[in-house]
Amino acid sequence: MIYLDCFRGVSGGTLASALFDLKGDASRLVSELSGLGFEGLEVSGEKRLRGGISGTRLSFRYSSAPETGRLGQIRDLLSVSPAGEELKKKLLEFYCIIFEAEALVHGREPEEVHLHEIGSPDTMLEAASVILLVSGEKVFSSPLPLGTGVVSCQHGEMPLPSPAAAGILEGIPVRKTEVPMELVTPTGAALVKLLAGFKAGDFVIKKTGYGIGERSVLRVFLADRGDSGEVIQAETEIDDMTPEDAAILSERLREDSLDVTVIPLLMKKSR
Repeated sequence: MIYLDCFRGVSGGTLASALFDLKGDASRLVSELSGLGFEGLEVSGEKRLRGGISGTRLSFRYSSAPETGRLGQIRDLLSVSPAGEELKKKLLEFYCIIFEAEALVHGREPEEVHLHEIGSPDTMLEAASVILLVSGEKVFSSPLPLGTGVVSCQHGEMPLPSPAAAGILEGIPVRKTEVPMELVTPTGAALVKLLAGFKAGDFVIKKTGYGIGERSVLRVFLADRGDSGEVIQAETEIDDMTPEDAAILSERLREDSLDVTVIPLLMKKSR
């Protein structure tokens, strides 16, 4: 499993950098990311020091990049991209979270929204890198810290968290701080919302990675689940479920269980 220790906030860039520091492979990322329409793509991780902590700053260079400012452009790009299906699916979900939040803020439909800062090609590379680097892992996160004050953007000064980030953060555990800066960006919030749960339980740390941003540091752990020695058995009766649905439910339950058993039972009206 991977645990995101967002003690100083989270952005798409710091999250990608921390995961790259933890388990990155530049050649693999170039191979996977190039299918998203980037020509001459280069990926590198540079060691930096921030606040006395040494970590990695992930950077991208390319000769040409696709247009990623509108949802329609992103849909069109992903529909013809030779990139992996899981990557394309998760990347579209990430952008849908962003565009839906921005649409609510501006009173428009998602297809009408044009992203400015978030619409840069680097945002796509950062998000895609995060998705690739957590592939196959269960992801959990600490509550996200909220800064205070305002942030300057294309539309002028906005309160922190920004309106888009605040919309994305609905339903996510957060904690209030008095830090006068943006701690959680919309891209960071969207990636955490897309990929992470918040009830990790006990775990054993195997490796630690640090991502260095412009003003922040993000720590991530590669870990194994702790073993309390206790096993809980849960039982229930489900009225009227097809064998096909029962099979799908069993597979999903097995992801977080030691075992799952389904016993057919004939009930009233032969259900």
